[in-house]
Amino acid sequence: MSRAVTGTAKFCPRRQRGAALMVMLVIVVMGIAAALVGSLSATALKTAHQETTAAALAQAKEALIGRAASDDNMPGSLPCPDTNNDGSAEMLSGNECPIYIGRLPWRTLKLPDLRDGGGERLWYALSGNFRDDNSARPLNSNTQGQFTVKDAPGNTLATGVVAIIFAPGEITYGQSRGGADANIAANFLEGENANGDSIFVSGQTTDTFNDRMTAISGDSLWPTVEKVVGKRFRGLPLLGTYYAASGAFPFAAPFTDPSLSFTNSSRPFIGAASVYSGLLPMGATWAGIPAYSIVGGSADVACELRDGYNDLVNARARCNISNISDAPVISITGTLTGLRLWRPHNLSDANQVRVRVNGISYSAASVAGMGAAIGYTMNTNGSVTVAFTGRLFSGVERIELRDVVVDPSVDPVDPAYAWFTRNQWNQVMYYAVSPGYAPGGGNACTPPPGIPSCLTVNGGDGGNDKRVVIVMAGGALSGQSHPSSGIAGYLEDGNVTPADFIYENKARTGSFNDQVIVVAP
Repeated sequence: MSRAVTGTAKFCPRRQRGAALMVMLVIVVMGIAAALVGSLSATALKTAHQETTAAALAQAKEALIGRAASDDNMPGSLPCPDTNNDGSAEMLSGNECPIYIGRLPWRTLKLPDLRDGGGERLWYALSGNFRDDNSARPLNSNTQGQFTVKDAPGNTLATGVVAIIFAPGEITYGQSRGGADANIAANFLEGENANGDSIFVSGQTTDTFNDRMTAISGDSLWPTVEKVVGKRFRGLPLLGTYYAASGAFPFAAPFTDPSLSFTNSSRPFIGAASVYSGLLPMGATWAGIPAYSIVGGSADVACELRDGYNDLVNARARCNISNISDAPVISITGTLTGLRLWRPHNLSDANQVRVRVNGISYSAASVAGMGAAIGYTMNTNGSVTVAFTGRLFSGVERIELRDVVVDPSVDPVDPAYAWFTRNQWNQVMYYAVSPGYAPGGGNACTPPPGIPSCLTVNGGDGGNDKRVVIVMAGGALSGQSHPSSGIAGYLEDGNVTPADFIYENKARTGSFNDQVIVVAP
């Protein structure tokens, strides 16, 4: 009995120590597991926040680009930032945005109330020359943004940035976001991003910097906008009106520096016979002083040519009239050359056919008793012979026939294409017509090398049966400059050799940014 008791006493402490060690091991394992689970939870939460932020920034960027492309009046423009956190873009003040860095105007963009991973609304900086104001300057793919993005050490990451969207993240040291501080940029953005200049920083998160951003560059904005602009141009009452009147599309204007004035000796945008590719034919002149005749009475008439919009030489045919007797009928006949995007004169518009009576100018249609009428003959060389008739009476002093100008520097009469000319889209657009569908071409073409050749487009919307195309040239790439007097300054690869009637419409790269829009068929 004594041995049994003694043996039990001898081995019990060892078992107890083993059990204690086991318990301690379990506690340690559980602690490690808890720490690991906590770490995984924190990582998952951080990842979720980052994903929320990335999704919000991407959605905002897409909405801004869509808004720029859909602007009917000024394609490419963007709304002003929101200054008071109500989600709506501020109105222009004196043709300028009240501020150029503020909240993202999510209501204006028809977005949900976007928040970043920290629960904050997004902020937004806009390059001033992209504001939605058409009173001061043109806006097209030649326009570059005014912002520069750098990394934390100060290295330049991007220039010419149009807009930047910020996710401000959680509050950092020194910031206050309540009350009167709720709309101050420095309480949401840090460092360079909040000081109101044109330089912004993208960097790693630190204790004093946690801004996340996405930038809208010209390369991300203009491809979408250009495609919409090209399609809108296709639907304008310009090429179609000319074709309906003549059964042909106009000849092109020889390519030259598109920024030059109409008065320059190179005469940009003035079409020429047998030119099948180049600039859009945007202006015309009268071939000579118009002829006139008087029937049923008498009048002294002296006709002359005058310069027109943008000093376009000989764009207006003016007949001064005096000493009228017996209410005669006057006929005035002249020929518009330059082979432009022509459309018939509107007698109801004094900017197209103007009659001065007793010192006051009127539209021809509004002059009672004149019975004004006008007719046209389309010539095989693309010119237009215009014939005006009207009855004269005492007080009629002048009749002026104007070229119905498609002018790149002033708002034209027709609001349907005011956005196009005002923003000078013609300066970044190339035009080509098949010889078979130009004036005198017979309205037929065959695939190259057939004569007359149709145009061939390789790539998107491709085929070898095209009658008319336009090429959106995009901004200047490396090695190019705008403006330029050479086509290679605007187009790339096969599009630089239009004599073969073959055009390329392929994926955008760092060395190719042309977009071909098929106008017809």
